[in-house]
Amino acid sequence: MQQPSGNLNEKKHKSKKESVIMKDKIAHDQACKKQMRNRFKSIDYFGQSVTFTYNGEDQFKTLFGAAISLVLMIVLLAFGIYKFVYLVNRWNPNVIKTSFLRDLKEEPAFRPQDLGFDFAFGIGEDIPANIGGFTVRQIEFQFEKYSNGTQKRVKKPSRDLNITKCGSDLFRYDDKQELVDLEIDQMNCLKETEYELKGNFYAQEYKYLELKLWKCGSRFKSSANCANETAMQQYFSDKTFSFAFINTQFVLDSYDPQQRLQYFIDDSLLFELESQRIKKTNFYVQKSEGELEDSLLQLGQSEMIEFHQATNFKTYDDEYTNDDGYIVAIYIRFDRTYDNYERKVYGFLEFLGDLGGLQGSLISIGMFFVGFVAQRLFFSKIIKKIYQVRKYDNFDSNNQTNHTNYNTQHNAIYPSTSIQNVNGDQTVRSSYEADQQQFPQYEIPGQYELIQTGRINDEFKAVQNIKEKEHSLQREYKFKNQIQENDIGNILFAFLNRERFSYAVKDIIHYILKCMCFRNIEENRKRKIYKKHFLFEKAEEKFMQELDAIRIVKTLRKFKMLAQALLSQKQRLVLRFQRQNLIETSSSSSDSDNNNYDTVRLMENPNPLIRLVIFGKLKKMIQGFTGKKLDPLERNMMRGMFIRKLKDFAEDSKDLAENQTLLQRLKGEMGLPNTSIQDIDKIQTKPGDQTFNKLATKDPELDYFEAILQEQIGKANNIDDVNTHTKSTPGGKLTKNKKRQADQQW
Repeated sequence: MQQPSGNLNEKKHKSKKESVIMKDKIAHDQACKKQMRNRFKSIDYFGQSVTFTYNGEDQFKTLFGAAISLVLMIVLLAFGIYKFVYLVNRWNPNVIKTSFLRDLKEEPAFRPQDLGFDFAFGIGEDIPANIGGFTVRQIEFQFEKYSNGTQKRVKKPSRDLNITKCGSDLFRYDDKQELVDLEIDQMNCLKETEYELKGNFYAQEYKYLELKLWKCGSRFKSSANCANETAMQQYFSDKTFSFAFINTQFVLDSYDPQQRLQYFIDDSLLFELESQRIKKTNFYVQKSEGELEDSLLQLGQSEMIEFHQATNFKTYDDEYTNDDGYIVAIYIRFDRTYDNYERKVYGFLEFLGDLGGLQGSLISIGMFFVGFVAQRLFFSKIIKKIYQVRKYDNFDSNNQTNHTNYNTQHNAIYPSTSIQNVNGDQTVRSSYEADQQQFPQYEIPGQYELIQTGRINDEFKAVQNIKEKEHSLQREYKFKNQIQENDIGNILFAFLNRERFSYAVKDIIHYILKCMCFRNIEENRKRKIYKKHFLFEKAEEKFMQELDAIRIVKTLRKFKMLAQALLSQKQRLVLRFQRQNLIETSSSSSDSDNNNYDTVRLMENPNPLIRLVIFGKLKKMIQGFTGKKLDPLERNMMRGMFIRKLKDFAEDSKDLAENQTLLQRLKGEMGLPNTSIQDIDKIQTKPGDQTFNKLATKDPELDYFEAILQEQIGKANNIDDVNTHTKSTPGGKLTKNKKRQADQQW
């Protein structure tokens, strides 16, 4: 019975092991698929960048930048139109002409007549049979190998080509009227076109055409009896040999297949005949090539064309002998040099490249002029929405305010003539009184009149520096349990003495014109013309520090830890389903802050009614604290209006240290028991008090350590003040007695 049970357990263990292996395999396959999917997504060219936004936009735009951009866009548009005209009309193509050499030993036979080549020749009239005549032959040389392994050039039998009058058909040229005008129809042409050119003198096979003008004689076979030598010399003495041929010109800016090659009659070759001299010419015909990229959307495709050209003539003279028998010889040969034409039109991709290049250049140029201004405007907008400055730093002895605001009249609710002597103050004050009568429920805070009208009450008459006043207020609020009626004015004073920091275009222009970038603004920050720029740079530095990635992450972690510490799991669950997370069709579903109803902004609104309402609202809200017991959070928030950082423990330690002796401070540093430090949280004082409640108790052990500490201090400083004081006073004897008692008890 045990054997089946063991087998069953073994099977269960095996099936469990197989299940774990299967799960691991599935997990591994899923991980591989996820990794492959992530690698495939990494090649996405259209991935969207994740950036911060400003007012819902991923870029900060200014009117100045828009004006410069409009100019650059006009320049870019004009350039684009100009280049587009080039693109459509294919003007000014890029043509490269390169000359090359052919290996005629390997080059196949060339038939120039297939590419449109043709020629005509004559002396202007028919030559009498007893004087002479023309011959055209296909000459061919070839190397032959012998049995002994040697090679020898052998001339094969030549083949005569039939000659006849050109007329209008044999000379293959399209413009027949031109043939008549040039009298080419009366010249001689080949009746057949079966000839070819190949190789050169050193090639294995060498073929060329030979055209000769013969005198009647033994070398020239004529059916008539030849005239005497004198008659032949007299006949040829005033004659001119003309050789006309069809040449080709590659037209650079023609894209019609029928017109990109221009054929014309070339009469560059002619001789004045001399009966006693032989005119010889090597006439080379080259096979040129063309690579055409004429497509507007160029993706590497091209068209290859071939055409003939004749530009190379080698002319020389030789003495005539009767054994020669001819006075003109033209050898039409295959030219080993050839020209390659590469033509590339201005395409659509080049058009986009030029536009993109110009756009990048214009943007770089624009950034040179706009970048600095746009950057400062961007930071000024951010600083204006985040940070505040004091309207006034201090009061002078004449109860007048020293202004730090450059636009006080615009920001003040009801400016007073005691601050600014400008036209229209009486009208504004009358408007104020009328608004007070029409809206009596909105009362202007009395402390506001303190700032705006210069009527300083007794509390502030002695204040020369507002910062010192704020410092005293924060110490007073540290121990305040209730807000009294007179405290409302102090709080409203802190509100009304704040305004948004405004840094406008005129300030940037002032910064540039005064060359502030080359001056030390920090050293001159007290001067009026430097102060605003110094505050801007300081605010910019502060903002960049707060935008630090590490700082942001640490702040977010603090909030997460606070949420975890202050909220239960159920509360955190409910927090995830707040209505603010809900997107609805109603306009109220948007929780974005466009800063239109910002309190500080409404305090500076140009509409006096809006300013009246917001100040009345502020006063009523602050009066809600009157007579109410403040909790630590509210107390710290009110102190935060007057002090930058709240450090209660450090402040209490500092206050305690100021009222301790050197001995007590050293005991605290050494970690010895000190009841004053232990009971630091129980200390109660009032503003201005210099005494604290000491709750220390007598202890023999503490007396023992105190006596030892006094002796060590005296030895370390090499002075005898401690011992002298001990001997000369009753208290000193008591200390020695306490030491002896402590030694005995220890």
